[in-house]
Amino acid sequence: MMNTDTQTRYIAIAPLMAQLRARHVVTERDREVQAQLCRLLHVDRTGQITAEPVRFTAGLESRGIILIEPAGGGKTTAIRNVLQEFPALGTHPDTGAPPVSSRCRSKAPRPCAASCVPFCGKWA
Repeated sequence: MMNTDTQTRYIAIAPLMAQLRARHVVTERDREVQAQLCRLLHVDRTGQITAEPVRFTAGLESRGIILIEPAGGGKTTAIRNVLQEFPALGTHPDTGAPPVSSRCRSKAPRPCAASCVPFCGKWA
């Protein structure tokens, strides 16, 4: 249990800590995830990347991205930030939510953990 002095200090710095946790520093890994996402999306006649996935196997399958690194390495955060900032994906007109999300459960043995981005296609 926290004593009064510790509790007072925590309360004083809590807003600053929340601001720091909300920040994201773009890294080379973020740029690589974005490049791989670009590779999976269709480019229209004007040269713009669309939310339509590139299809394989007679147009029936799309591909995904897998990002592997140890737990706590920032996989989910990196993917979430790339998806939120990716212009071609936009947001759902009714909810404002992004059209895809990042969540993949892996049964990989520790310490190897994986996050992946299954591409769900564009909004209907």
